[in-house]
Amino acid sequence: MAVAHHLDSPVALGFAQSHVPVYRDALEVLSLGEKVDVIFDLTGNTDIRQGLRTGLQESGNRHTVIAPAVIANLLWMFFDDSTDVNLNEMGGY
Repeated sequence: MAVAHHLDSPVALGFAQSHVPVYRDALEVLSLGEKVDVIFDLTGNTDIRQGLRTGLQESGNRHTVIAPAVIANLLWMFFDDSTDVNLNEMGGY
């Protein structure tokens, strides 16, 4: 596991205390190569998403996948204690 975030943010500091590698730039995660199974891009930044796709392609990494934004956001809701998941709003039952 690794996370890219502002290094002084509570999220990054929490991960760092758990000995999870923290990167300033999301594209640095690509340096881990095929050690990364899934990238969850929660930035909402199309340039970063395109950079991740291009980086994977240029490196020949056919193992790592970028989760669709809707899946990444859904999973993030389960990790965020402050978010109540309303399945009716998400089209669930």
